[in-house]
Amino acid sequence: MAHGFTRSGITEARVGGNLFGYERMMEVVCEAFARSAALPDIGAGLLSAARDFAGGTLHDDVCLLLVRHRSAPAAHPTNL
Repeated sequence: MAHGFTRSGITEARVGGNLFGYERMMEVVCEAFARSAALPDIGAGLLSAARDFAGGTLHDDVCLLLVRHRSAPAAHPTNL
């Protein structure tokens, strides 16, 4: 399970009147999680995608927190 928190600096990255947006942000993050990317790589990829979308520069501050929670493996009879 993964959770992420961000402020407007990423979702409001813009080119003209078009915003990067929450949906695009989640697409980038979900694709990275599906590849089992490390959290620093996910964060760097998200920042890169937002900068690319905005033409190379973000004009707002950015705060990003990514957390990955892994469930404990189920008990296996040979591990008891």
